[in-house]
Amino acid sequence: MCFTLYIASNHKAPRLAWDEKDRHLSIADLHANAEAVRLHFTLSEVAYVGSDINCGCGFRSVTFQDGWPGEWLIEQGEVDPPDNHMQNHQELYNLVASLFDSDLSVELYGCWNGDERDQTEIEEQIPPSRLLETNFWFRERCLYRITNKTQSATDATHSNQLRRAT
Repeated sequence: MCFTLYIASNHKAPRLAWDEKDRHLSIADLHANAEAVRLHFTLSEVAYVGSDINCGCGFRSVTFQDGWPGEWLIEQGEVDPPDNHMQNHQELYNLVASLFDSDLSVELYGCWNGDERDQTEIEEQIPPSRLLETNFWFRERCLYRITNKTQSATDATHSNQLRRAT
């Protein structure tokens, strides 16, 4: 099973085919068995985002198991160094930034392949720069709302609290 990442905006993201010889971010239409993931989004254009290894496992993520116990292992330094996936997070950040040319917000949702129908466990609003932080790990079954607006003081405080939690 693989971690699977999806992106939504109000405008269709450019499609980028995965290339075994030149491994980078890929963006594809949803497969029929993943259509249920649309239920998690408020924005209309939904696509699959693959990493340099052609699935979402190239993004830092923690599994939902009545919470995200894997976050404790991250805090203890008992996981792969977070910079192992930096290229994927940088390219995802670039994709999100490019969508801001036409949209004020973008949404991201990750789950295990096949779990697209499972309920969203939490929603978080984050600034785009959060994707570049080495202590950012996608929480499985979390809907991330990323806005192009300047963060309010409340959002900044909330974001700082989330950083300490992850």
